[in-house]
Amino acid sequence: MITWLPALLALLVSVPALTALAWRDGKRLRAARNRARPWTTAIRRGLTMIVLLPGLLLMLSGLWPAWLLWLTLIAAAGWLITRAFAPNATTHSQAP
Repeated sequence: MITWLPALLALLVSVPALTALAWRDGKRLRAARNRARPWTTAIRRGLTMIVLLPGLLLMLSGLWPAWLLWLTLIAAAGWLITRAFAPNATTHSQAP
């Protein structure tokens, strides 16, 4: 079986939900002094389940190489999403 195909399909489900979680993260919004409201707890939990469910399905299917690829790629995607939503370094610099 092709290992990368199930991992890619799982990633296509996980990344949009992870992006939505990062977009409305309460701590990020407070740090940016953004007045947008963060997601409610129920929405955050639902999105978290959507992020993790493809990995669980890969594990239960016994597709361990695909699960390892998914885990690596979702970690890298999370890092890239975090960097994309991070405020500029000059935004938080303190004036002397």
